[in-house]
Amino acid sequence: MRSRSRRDAAPELSLPPLGSAPGGGDPVWDAESESYVLSADRIQYRVEIGRDDERSSLLDVEGRVDDGPWRPLLRRCGMLVREAAGAVLPPLAASRRCELLDLHASVRGRALSLEYVEQLDDLVLQRRLQLRLLGRSLEIQVEAEGIPPLEGAEPGAAYPGYCGFSLGPLGPEGALCVPVPGLVEPLVRLEEDGFLGGYAGRFCGRATAYPPGAAFYRPDREGRCLPIQETFYLTLSPEPLDPLPTLRREPGPYVEALRRRVTLDLFSEAPYVDDEALVRRIASYGLRDVLLIYRNWQRFGYRRREPALYPANPERGSNEAFRRMLTAAHEAGWIVALREEYASLSADCPYRDDAVIAAWPDGQPRRARRDDAHAVKAERMLDFARLEATQIQRNYRPGAVFVDGHTAWSPEGGLRQADAAPHGRSAIEAQAVQHVEALLHYLRDLHAGPVIGAAGEGPARFDTFAGGMADAIVRGPDEGVRAPLLVDYELQHVRPALLGIGASSYRQFTGGASEESLEPSSFDADAYRATQVALGHAGYVGSYGLRAGGRGTPLPGGSAAAMVREYYLLRALQELYLEAAVRSIRYRQGNALLSLAEALRAGADLAQAQVRIEYEGGLTVWVNRAVKTSWTFQHGDAQWTLPPSGFLAGGNDGGFIAYSAANSGNRADFCRCAAYTFLDTRSPHPRTVEGITVDGSVVLLKSAVAERQDVVLVGVRQLKLGEQQYWLSDRGDVRLEHLAPDLLELTVLETETGKPIHVAWPAFSPAWKAAEMEVLELEAGEWQASRSPVQQTRSGPQLHRASPGVSYRVRPAAG
Repeated sequence: MRSRSRRDAAPELSLPPLGSAPGGGDPVWDAESESYVLSADRIQYRVEIGRDDERSSLLDVEGRVDDGPWRPLLRRCGMLVREAAGAVLPPLAASRRCELLDLHASVRGRALSLEYVEQLDDLVLQRRLQLRLLGRSLEIQVEAEGIPPLEGAEPGAAYPGYCGFSLGPLGPEGALCVPVPGLVEPLVRLEEDGFLGGYAGRFCGRATAYPPGAAFYRPDREGRCLPIQETFYLTLSPEPLDPLPTLRREPGPYVEALRRRVTLDLFSEAPYVDDEALVRRIASYGLRDVLLIYRNWQRFGYRRREPALYPANPERGSNEAFRRMLTAAHEAGWIVALREEYASLSADCPYRDDAVIAAWPDGQPRRARRDDAHAVKAERMLDFARLEATQIQRNYRPGAVFVDGHTAWSPEGGLRQADAAPHGRSAIEAQAVQHVEALLHYLRDLHAGPVIGAAGEGPARFDTFAGGMADAIVRGPDEGVRAPLLVDYELQHVRPALLGIGASSYRQFTGGASEESLEPSSFDADAYRATQVALGHAGYVGSYGLRAGGRGTPLPGGSAAAMVREYYLLRALQELYLEAAVRSIRYRQGNALLSLAEALRAGADLAQAQVRIEYEGGLTVWVNRAVKTSWTFQHGDAQWTLPPSGFLAGGNDGGFIAYSAANSGNRADFCRCAAYTFLDTRSPHPRTVEGITVDGSVVLLKSAVAERQDVVLVGVRQLKLGEQQYWLSDRGDVRLEHLAPDLLELTVLETETGKPIHVAWPAFSPAWKAAEMEVLELEAGEWQASRSPVQQTRSGPQLHRASPGVSYRVRPAAG
């Protein structure tokens, strides 16, 4: 069997564990245990060989930390074997089915080489394992003969031989597995001795697919399997992050452009003219730093007849109407990402061509994730993008792209794009990943803007490894609100390579069915927000996944109050923590604040995590993800209580603070930064919080006029700022913006009844106490004299009969 080293293969894509390092000690034979021992730092691995008459084709590895007891790390680890009838045997069954003819162990350099000869019926099989230390990690290289093609083979015929390798169950039976947000393979806690992890280096191997902890080789249509060449990593360490993968890709070039932006994920079936009005209305609440994901726009509708995307759906309006909607977003300062996905080919797509569909070994087409479509061969996606994306860019110029499932799922295990054609260009997962990367780089260059992706879930999840391919991904942990909140890996190792947004889609966060929509009132926005703050992600609020009400497309978050709350609570905070390194992370257990290792050893329930994160620069964030328990602590001169799903973020200088916390016994949401102050009292009755009295939500924005504040009222009837008072005759949303010392622009965004209201504001100067006011209103794009009069009250001017959706300009009358 030919021997060659693959240690230098594609180093930029390899995923060695964080606990790995160059070099390592030599294997040493231990005659007493009849095993080879490899020692590194505080870790020892023991590879059991056994006597000649007891040797097994399975690989057993034990390990220990310091002088602790030896514990099983690998049990039932070995080859996957295909029988002549086509069945694939896992390692334990394969070891019983195959006769071990010879096992030769030797030390070559610093590697332990195990050479096996086995017999399956009348077929002799050979393979080699090489084990070497990389720091605290044990690298396992697997090499085995492939299955050659046979003349006259029937398509799809199965031929016996090796078809992969599996680590099998990790650790002793009953060991605690801790899910790590964004990763497929869990972290294993070995009582008090340490932490264990194992996985395949999926980007450097030849496998068709990588199920958790394994590499699987599927035959092509001639029955051939490639020679097996894989690298696996096994890591035992007293530190819980050491077993997890190093992410080596550089971050995308547009990450910086996204750090200040909150994502609005808009799903609409309304006419484009209505969406244009919706975009302008949202911007009127002061939402400027926005990344807009616009999902449903395609020619035939959402996920219909893909990948035929261009032009925009004519049933919702003309191309010009669609462009006007995009222009409205650009004029508001937003970045727009239109959804483009090229992984599936619908049965009724105009591009229908069987030659581009990935096939099984028997030649049958492979179904995509949706039953109404087939999977596109990974190497053919770029052909469709050149047809569609060029027209999208030429005619719409969105400035970004939302690639949805391309980052969510592995191109083989999730999107099923590996093709069984002999010598195909996407026959193995590593090849398919390269085609995905080429596609996303092409889309980034074409649109000259960021690539945004979606998160997957389950064993085919891929988004954690898409850093560099995508600039940012809407992602959160599997199980959403029920997930253990282990944030160290995300904050310290994923975030430098990949900007996380939100905590995945609302449907994923709640664990609903893939097509299930939610009532906005049933969604726990507090738990969602607490999760994204703990993970250090950018803000997210959307209508995707929310059920439309009687008034059509819901606002992001389901209401103006929810949309405004998420934007202003996260906008200033994310800018601070996305640009700061993490200094320390501590988990609350009783009255103690513990490191991750200490918390896991103490058996902390991280699904109910209460975590404190300190960032460089003085920012500290407390998050209470407990469902029922509050958390009280001291910060500065004050005592704070975080209710379930509450948070507090503050700096040492007191200039910035944001929280969703108890204030005077009741919950309130508040943020104060250099650009604005936001308060939501969560009460229909006036409450005074941080010196502001209001019966809803208010945003106080830095004004263009010195010593003034622009004001956005949401669901409010009255607001008091010291001696200044604002008053509405009916609850509503109103924006008041100072254009000059003597010129105020007032926009009634919405009223509770849908009818005109009276709006009163303070007299900002003696001029505003004048008996007469000049009033203009915007009509058909022009400012014209208004029929709505202004009257003077004791507190200041009052505009009568201000209509929803109308902007007014008011100034003291001249002379």
